[in-house]
This record gives sequence, structure tokens and C-alpha cells, in this order.
Amino acid sequence: MTDRPEYIASLAMAAEFLGVSRMTIYTWRKEGRLREYRFGPTKRVCFKWADLEALRAERDAKLSDKE
Repeated sequence: MTDRPEYIASLAMAAEFLGVSRMTIYTWRKEGRLREYRFGPTKRVCFKWADLEALRAERDAKLSDKE
């Protein structure tokens, strides 16, 4: 079991975790590759860790196939 929360609340943190820019995260959200969730009175954008990990694994697999 992991000690981190199910959700990551920051767009910047998601970008850092995936090793991409914030604009890439915006593009992936628009394309439907990354689902966003909104919480709280300010409707802050959040992402599930599992979604981020799956996207990173998919990207890493594509990169390793090119080698």
C-alpha cells in the first residue's frame, strides 16, 4: 500500500511526474489522453496517480519500442 493520496492536485506536479511541460498536460487533457477531476469550491484540477502512472508506462513503452 502506498502512502500517497489517490489524487495529485497540481497540474505542475503532474507535469513534473511525467517529465513534460504544463502545455503537454493541457494538450493531453484536450485530446482525452488524461482525465481530469475537479474538487472543492474552487474546482481545482486534480489527476489520479493511477492515470498518471498508466500514461507514463504507455509513453515509456513506446519509447523503448523505438530503440
